[in-house]
Amino acid sequence: MQPLNPLQVPLPFNLRDLEFGLQTVQLPAELGNRPLSDQDKAHNKKLSKVRARVEHIFGFQTNSMNGGRLRTLDWERGCFQIGMGNLVYNLFRAGQLGASVG
Repeated sequence: MQPLNPLQVPLPFNLRDLEFGLQTVQLPAELGNRPLSDQDKAHNKKLSKVRARVEHIFGFQTNSMNGGRLRTLDWERGCFQIGMGNLVYNLFRAGQLGASVG
């Protein structure tokens, strides 16, 4: 599957979801004086674990690696910079995990 060309007009969010086979998930929230059910709390906890893990990666890259800015003119170099940032994060994380095990 080809990545989206940044020069193309982006599709509305729901059409893009259909194109890539994604589905939108909205966490249930308390409404007024109606508390969350135990099932809703369990569902929120499951999704929040994934969201927190992903947000920590973006936070690391934003705070530690040039603030998440790309200064390239073409798509290939931008993809390369993002890939290298991911590699640096993985190496940093492997170092953290290796240090905590030994």
